Amino acid sequence: MGYIFAIKVAVLIFPILAFIFTLPYILTQYHKYGSVSLYRSVIIFSFIFYMICIYFLVILPLPDVADVGTQRFINLRPFNFVKDFMKESVLDVGDFSTYLPAMKQPCFYVVLFNVFMMVPFGIYLRYYFQCGFKKTVILSLLLSIFFEFTQYTGIYFMYPGSYRLCDVDDLIQNTAGGMLGYAVAGLAMKLLPSRDRIDRRAYDRGERVSGFRRFLMFMIDMLLLLINTTIIFAYSGFQYAYPVTFFVLYILIPLVTHGRTIGSWIVNMKMDCPNKWGVRIVIRNIIIAVYYNIMPYAFLKLLGYTSHKNDVGLNLSGLAVILFGLVLFASYMVQPIIVWISGRAYYDKMMKVSFVSTVKRKNTIRSSMEAEASMITDQNDGALSDDEFP
Repeated sequence: MGYIFAIKVAVLIFPILAFIFTLPYILTQYHKYGSVSLYRSVIIFSFIFYMICIYFLVILPLPDVADVGTQRFINLRPFNFVKDFMKESVLDVGDFSTYLPAMKQPCFYVVLFNVFMMVPFGIYLRYYFQCGFKKTVILSLLLSIFFEFTQYTGIYFMYPGSYRLCDVDDLIQNTAGGMLGYAVAGLAMKLLPSRDRIDRRAYDRGERVSGFRRFLMFMIDMLLLLINTTIIFAYSGFQYAYPVTFFVLYILIPLVTHGRTIGSWIVNMKMDCPNKWGVRIVIRNIIIAVYYNIMPYAFLKLLGYTSHKNDVGLNLSGLAVILFGLVLFASYMVQPIIVWISGRAYYDKMMKVSFVSTVKRKNTIRSSMEAEASMITDQNDGALSDDEFP
C-alpha cells in the first residue's frame, strides 16, 4: 500500500512541477535545436515523472516526528538480504506450491522492488542520455547513495533521527537495477528511434523559423522591456526609463549583434534583410514601439480627455476614440495569428525583414548525417553498377 500511496502523490505533484519546468524546457529546446520535438518531450517529461515517483517511494509514507527517535540506523554489511532470504523464505525449489507464497514475503519482493525500481533509470541513461556502461553504473550508484543519505539523515535532518534503515544492500540492489536497465536498453534502441535521429529531426525543423518561435521572442523582449523599465524607474525615478531601455534593447543591441535582440538570441534566430539592414531594423523596431506602446498610451490619454467633456462634438470624438481603441485591440488579437501562420508581422513585411535560424548542428550530428549520406551514395553506386553490369 505504501508503494501505491507514493505513486499517487507523485501523480498529484507532477503537473505542478511540469508546469514550472515547461517554459524553461521550451526555451532551452529552441535555443539548442530551433524546435521542440514531441518525441523528446515525452521522453524528458516521463523521465521527470519517473524520478518523482522513485523519490517519493524512498521517502513516503512519512511518520510523525514524535514517533521517530534520535538514532541513525545504518547497515554496512553487504549481502545480508541473501541471509535473510534463506532464513525467512518459505521457498522450496522442489515444491512449486511454495513459489507464490515466497514471492509475497518482504524478504523477496522488497529486494525485487529495489532492483526493478532502478531499471528505467538505466534505460534512460543508455537510450536517451547516451551513457556508457561504466557511467551508467556510477550514476546508478550515486543516485542510490543519494537515496540512502536521504533516509539516513531523516530527510536532510528534518527528523531527529532515521525513520528508515540506511542499508548497503540497497546500494547493491539499486546499482544492479541500473545495470539491468542498461542491458534492457539494448532492445529499446533497436525498436525506438535513436537519439541522433531525434536530434537530426529537431535540427531539420529548427531551420525554419516558426510562428510560435517568433511569438516567444516577442514576449521575451517585451517582458524584458517592461521589467527593466519598472526597475529603473522604481529605484531612480528616471522619467525617461522607458525610451532609454527601449533604445538599448531594440536598437543598440540588434545593431551591435547584427540583427539579434535578447529574445531572438534565446530562441536562436536573428533578423535579416536584403540591404541597408541597420536602417531597416531600426525603423522596424520604432514601428513596434509606436504600435505596441505609444498607440495604446495615446488611446488612454484621449479616452481620459473625452470622458470629462459633455458637449455633443466631444461625445462624437469620444465615440471615435472608442472605435480607434476597438480597432487597435482587434489588431492585437489578429496579429499573433498572422505571425503564427506566416511567421512575419506586418512591420516585417513593410521593412522587408525576415527571421533566419542561427542554430548550429553539433559535429556529431553532422558526422552522422554525412555517414548516412555516404552509405546512401554507396548503395546507389552499387545499384547503378549492378544495372550496368548485370
